Amino acid sequence: MKKLGAIALTFGMILGACGGGAGKVGEMRDKMCACKDADCAGKVMEEMSKLGDSFGKDYKPSEAEAKAAGEMAECMQKLMK
Repeated sequence: MKKLGAIALTFGMILGACGGGAGKVGEMRDKMCACKDADCAGKVMEEMSKLGDSFGKDYKPSEAEAKAAGEMAECMQKLMK
């Protein structure tokens, strides 16, 4: 459970750096929402981190990306309960 909490703390930073269209964030959301445990969520966040690393730090997510990321965060919160 601590591992999932640490992952959640980095989520906002990753979102700020993530780009590539709502499609990529949507894919990550779908993967996260399919997770049944913290290990799965950790793997998805690692993928999200790698995606975020490929974009500049000045990138601003679109509305669609922000919505998908919010939904992804909700799925992660359900796993934390």
